[in-house]
Parts: sequence; C-alpha cells; structure tokens
Amino acid sequence: NASLEIFAEIGMDKLREKSIMLTGYAEALISELGKQYKGVEILTPANKEERGCQLSIQLKNNGKQIFDYLHARGIIGDWREPNQEKAQAGVIRIAPVPLYNSFVDIYKFAKIFAEALQKYNG
Repeated sequence: NASLEIFAEIGMDKLREKSIMLTGYAEALISELGKQYKGVEILTPANKEERGCQLSIQLKNNGKQIFDYLHARGIIGDWREPNQEKAQAGVIRIAPVPLYNSFVDIYKFAKIFAEALQKYNG
C-alpha cells in the first residue's frame, strides 16, 4: 500500500517525465564515453518512446571486469554474458529509477564507469 500511495502522490506523469530525463542524461554521458573508448555501444533504442528507464550497454572489451568494478563500487546493474552464436559482446544493463535515483547518481555512475573503462578498456 505504501508504494501505491507514493505513486498516487507523485503521479505517474511526473515519474515518467523524470524517468525520461534521467535515462536521457545517462544515455548522453555513456555516449560521450563511447566516443573515448572503443567497444562501448548503447543497444537500447534512442527514441524515448521506445524504451523505459533501462539502458543496455554492450562492451566488447573486458565487459565482465568492468561490470565487477561497477558492482564493487555500489552500482547495481545486470550482466548478460556474450552470445557466442551471434558473436556479441557482453552487456551491462542499468536502470535509473525515478523514485530512487537522482541526476547526481547518474553523474556518479558515469564517473565510475569512466574509471572502469580507463582501467580495463583504455
């Protein structure tokens, strides 16, 4: 009941608006890092109407080490092993949740992600 009360108080429209902004900010920061480090690609559709708050980030180099680095620093995400049949690299999935995450959280994630990329993909 408590979570339903929070949703009702804030309103789904405002939560969706914040979700779009948080995910867009994360997408922009990750895209910039993808320009610096090879093998980093966002798989999730760029069109905000075709996605929720989750972003799938494909990593062609040392993806599991990068994921473990993020996890050890408090980043909660999801790791997907490479698909050997399709020769795909591993994928990290993150989801900035509008009820819990802030723009500062996204910035901190990007900073830690950049550290991981520098260490394992530089």
